[in-house]
Amino acid sequence: MYTISLSIQKGGVGKTALGVTFAAELAKHGKTVIIDADPQGTATSWFNPDALDFDLADYFFGQCNSTQLVLKTNVENLDLVPTAGVGGQLKMYSETKGVSDYMCFKRLIMDLSKMGYEYCVIDLSPAFGTFEKNALEASDEAITPIIPDPNGIDGLQIFINRLQEAKQMDMSEKPAYKKIVINQHNKSIAMHVTYTDMIIKSLSANYQIYKVPVDQAFSKSRAANVPIQEFKDTKAETLNVVQQIISDIIKK
Repeated sequence: MYTISLSIQKGGVGKTALGVTFAAELAKHGKTVIIDADPQGTATSWFNPDALDFDLADYFFGQCNSTQLVLKTNVENLDLVPTAGVGGQLKMYSETKGVSDYMCFKRLIMDLSKMGYEYCVIDLSPAFGTFEKNALEASDEAITPIIPDPNGIDGLQIFINRLQEAKQMDMSEKPAYKKIVINQHNKSIAMHVTYTDMIIKSLSANYQIYKVPVDQAFSKSRAANVPIQEFKDTKAETLNVVQQIISDIIKK
């Protein structure tokens, strides 16, 4: 099972929206699961499931197995590992037992792989603690979404440095880190063009850079509890970029 984590230490960059979108696109190519590893439970609320019997924290605390944990979504071939945003215990787990349980995500990934999933997307919180590091180390690839502004440039460099330090400390080659998504890009706004150019110039040629345009379909599809692929007013440019990203992931 090929596992991708979306991570950046900054909120408001559309990380969850892209995670849901990528998972829905991957589901066209094989059995896919999205793990909501953000205590706010935003990815879970996107699909608006009925009352949860179990969530991710329950699995980590040993109160359920992976089969009991996974939920079907309204998207063909796409399932969800949910997190209860209200009344959930994932934040408590990440700050207590999760600090020392370095194998928590690796066990989950192994269990999901045994269930026949081909692709997995992990939606992480905007943090870089031990819990998030464990998820990244269990992933095959990390993808960073940013927006074209001064904070985006600083946040990206901070993430790159922290990821490199974590990989060196753990003596691990995982995750691969090659893709950066400039989200909410508006080429008609000069500032966006300027900061996008600055971001690209600050990176080596080893990175693949993608520009996802500003698109109201993200917020409207969330309100409708569907991915943008199932929303009729999504921009063709948005869909084309998403398809290119997934095509490049599958090629790996």
